Amino acid sequence: MAPGGKLTELRITEVTLKKPASLRLKPQLRVEGQVQAEGPGMSVGSEPVGAGAFTTYARLNDWDETAEALVAGQQSALGLSLQGISAAQLQTLKTRMDQTKTTLERAQAAPESQRPEILKDLTGDRLTGDLLTATLWGYFAHHAVLGALSQPQARMIDRPGLSYGLFHLHAQPIKLYGTITTRVEFQGLNMDIGHLGAKPTTRKPGSPTTACAVKGLGESYFPIP
Repeated sequence: MAPGGKLTELRITEVTLKKPASLRLKPQLRVEGQVQAEGPGMSVGSEPVGAGAFTTYARLNDWDETAEALVAGQQSALGLSLQGISAAQLQTLKTRMDQTKTTLERAQAAPESQRPEILKDLTGDRLTGDLLTATLWGYFAHHAVLGALSQPQARMIDRPGLSYGLFHLHAQPIKLYGTITTRVEFQGLNMDIGHLGAKPTTRKPGSPTTACAVKGLGESYFPIP
């Protein structure tokens, strides 16, 4: 990533709170640090539209879709929870974050002249990306724990369902006269959980299994009479 249209990878030494629109970036989809898909370059501050969807439980040909406004230059973590968070994936993420922590500690202890060499392989994906991912996975895990704790009192069995969400390092396009994007400014974090699924069933003997449902934020399941 560099002015003049040259496309390279974002590295930690390039991270600032502002990015000019003269930079061009490639959108990339990474899974566990590996690039799985990428698109053509676009200017910082461009506003493509993304979408995520699951089929519904009742009719597999129907799609429950959520559109998402994106900003070029904004780093985002996409979290999927199909039947809960994988312990193996959590361990892999923890190992990566421990390695990043060790690298940062080495750089902090080293003379300033040696720091660029120590940090040269530490990309935005390893730093910001892993932090965003850990927070998003933690959200899903926390929600699953709360569901498990409430089961005895509610006389229900509550298992995680199909869920996904995004956690953004929020980038705000700054526009001249409201039309021409000149730069983006990073103004905080934004978590958007588009789908939060669960598979609840009643514990009452002889009662039929309840239909799978999607929970809204702040909602809880109550005992089925």
